[in-house]
Amino acid sequence: MHLVMMVDFETIYCYFGHPSREVLKLIRKHTKNFPEINISSDDPTCTGCIQGKMSNQYFSASTHCALCSF
Repeated sequence: MHLVMMVDFETIYCYFGHPSREVLKLIRKHTKNFPEINISSDDPTCTGCIQGKMSNQYFSASTHCALCSF
């Protein structure tokens, strides 16, 4: 019995930790027996990647300090 495995862009993208498309294009060159995947330029970027690239909002300066209650 043969195992047929479908590998798509989404699966590889999530499995490898959300690399850029350029990295995914180079994987076949640097690995053995890596499956052929279709990397189209119109695939949407996931919301986690978009939020991860956003700059953090900083807290404004405070005039009081928190009190420790030990």
